[in-house]
Amino acid sequence: MSIDEIRAAYQVASKQPEYFRQLDQYLSPERTQQEPLLLAYKGAIEGIRADQALFPLEKLALLQQAQSYFDKAVKAAPDEVEIRFLRFTIEHNIPTLLMLSVHLEQDLRFIIKNLGQSPLQEDLKRRISKFLLDSGRCTFKDKQTLAPYLS
Repeated sequence: MSIDEIRAAYQVASKQPEYFRQLDQYLSPERTQQEPLLLAYKGAIEGIRADQALFPLEKLALLQQAQSYFDKAVKAAPDEVEIRFLRFTIEHNIPTLLMLSVHLEQDLRFIIKNLGQSPLQEDLKRRISKFLLDSGRCTFKDKQTLAPYLS
């Protein structure tokens, strides 16, 4: 799979089980251990798995595993906007009660500061900006900074 195919599959993975399974199988330890962005996508898949889990302890364990993947990915590629965005998307949806959303503000600030210099495709920058704006976590200044990416 190309990175564009991974991105496309991830966008629908939470609603279409066949894409979830396809990504989960593709993101094997052999593939993810040398590639921080793939490791972050593995973390995101674990986050989706946690969201779909039935039992609270299972959800917690899966979220902790997702956090472990994200921590390794960020450590390996600390300047990668897409990795920070993936972690933000998962942490944004974790209930506050679990106290696992510890990087939200840090990642939001990093993404907003670095999105313009990022080599990401304009379409991906637009999707990132839209998600951040829709998250309700942006200040007025953040909204002004992200607005140009929406057009």
